[in-house]
Amino acid sequence: FAFAALEQLRTSALNKAAVKIQSRIRCTLCVLMYKDTLGAIIDITRVYRGLLGRRRANNLKRIKAATHLASFRRGLLARRLFLLDKKSACILSRFWRCIQAKRCLLVLKQAVAGHVLTVWWRKIILFKRFKNMKKVTFYCQRKMRIRIAKRKCRDLRLEARNLDSVAAERDALKQKLLEMERMMASTQ
Repeated sequence: FAFAALEQLRTSALNKAAVKIQSRIRCTLCVLMYKDTLGAIIDITRVYRGLLGRRRANNLKRIKAATHLASFRRGLLARRLFLLDKKSACILSRFWRCIQAKRCLLVLKQAVAGHVLTVWWRKIILFKRFKNMKKVTFYCQRKMRIRIAKRKCRDLRLEARNLDSVAAERDALKQKLLEMERMMASTQ
């Protein structure tokens, strides 16, 4: 009986020790598997984030190039239109700064006031003023272009008259030359 009890105690102690050893080994294996899996997940996410970053960088490069081309084209058109006359360009830039200042003031007042109806009404008034400014700007540009065209036309007419006078002087010189040749021929 005592031997059986001791044997049973020994087997239960051995079983408990075996279970603890097995649980430690399983825990170690699970930790190793977790670390391997975590490393793989980190590698996958790193590669995926790199791919997303490269895609985003390429998209940003395309957007930046398109924006650059568009701004270059707008600048070219603006220079062609506004560099016709310095005075009209100055007037246009003054009007534009005025509109920008009014917009900033409007945004500031919207932040302070917060009254929706007055903000809406001010927007309408500002838009009407902008349209009027735009009409006035186009009118000024048109008048300046007409003035420049008239100047060029007048200069071309004066130049044409000068060419007529040059032709008349040439004919007079030819007559003098013929007279001198006749005089030389008659003297010989």
